[in-house]
Amino acid sequence: MRGKIKLNNQGVFRIEVPKQKFYPKGFALTKQHKNKWCEFEVDKEAQVLSITIEATQEKLTPLADLLATAQAADEEKRREADRKKSQKEFKEKHEAMLARQEQSKDSYELFETFVPTCTKNTLLDDPDNFHLKLNKLAYFDKKEGKFKFFETKGGKLIRKIKPNFGHFNFAQNCQKHLALAKGLCAEVTPYSMPVDGRLVVGLGQASVYETSMTLHHVYGIPYIPASSIKGVVRSWVIRSQYLEDTEANTAKHGSQPSEGEAEKLALQDKTFCDVFGGDEESMHKEARQGKVVFFDAFPCAEPTLEVDIMNPHYSDYYSEKPRDAKVAPADYHNPIPLPFLTVGRQTAGAKSTPLKFQFVLGIRQSTTTHQKLLAQAATWLKQALTQQGIGAKTAVGYGYMSG
Repeated sequence: MRGKIKLNNQGVFRIEVPKQKFYPKGFALTKQHKNKWCEFEVDKEAQVLSITIEATQEKLTPLADLLATAQAADEEKRREADRKKSQKEFKEKHEAMLARQEQSKDSYELFETFVPTCTKNTLLDDPDNFHLKLNKLAYFDKKEGKFKFFETKGGKLIRKIKPNFGHFNFAQNCQKHLALAKGLCAEVTPYSMPVDGRLVVGLGQASVYETSMTLHHVYGIPYIPASSIKGVVRSWVIRSQYLEDTEANTAKHGSQPSEGEAEKLALQDKTFCDVFGGDEESMHKEARQGKVVFFDAFPCAEPTLEVDIMNPHYSDYYSEKPRDAKVAPADYHNPIPLPFLTVGRQTAGAKSTPLKFQFVLGIRQSTTTHQKLLAQAATWLKQALTQQGIGAKTAVGYGYMSG
């Protein structure tokens, strides 16, 4: 609405429009606003919400809003002062420890983590749970606005996360894990298989970084989940045994085979269904769970964690939608390296000792038939891990085990 500002003899301001008068309350109006035309807003109860003086485009704000803004600014200043004071006291108290962390080139820097001061005072030194260190106490680069666990500049290492598993006993953990499996199954068979190259599990999981790694949430150590192992072995059996049969069957009709057709063929095999289970389309005509139990696989000794690099060259091209593509993939694009963590093939502190993972299979009944199923599953497990690999990037050599 448009109106003129008036001031009566009692010093009360009002905004006059034809046949209407509005009384703005809480605005910092002065005599210089008298007789000025203005644009203003009102609510359903005829309360003035805002005023803009037409001649100068001066926008008047209610005093209550100005007061609230000033109070918020003062509160933010107080919080910032408290933060600086807390940071100063923390640095003075733990100066030696913070200097040692900075000189170590470890990406873990306690003072740069996004945790409360009380938590920092509790942690102090390098955390002995690597899951906590990597994901909850990540280093944040304020200039780039991103979390980092590895960084180089001009070919020189600036920071690299250093694994710390504390006093965790890997061999004892494998023994305990095997004992628990024996308590759940009638027959249990462990298999220790060395890593034949680097291992990458959980690369695409949600993470504060652009890449991730599967770590046990309690122990903080790398491991291979049972669901991943069972899925890899099942996929291997379908591809290696039933896909060829499907090719032979479909060659007569001239159609291209698919993994879906191979899976349907596998579900008609009793041994396959007894090991992995099946749904209503299987030979049992009903949903059944597999008789073989797959357990998590843990490293038998302390693993070596190594940083590797992915180097996508045409990120600008791939980030565009095909219909809107304006950038062609060419050699003048700058590659953007993406670091990711891998499990190395040697144990920590012993370059000549290969790292082994303990795989455990079990079965709930101890009969001759069930023992044969367990033996068959073990054969498939070894074949899958040695010939297909497990985890990410198996196509370029990661994730293979030695028989």
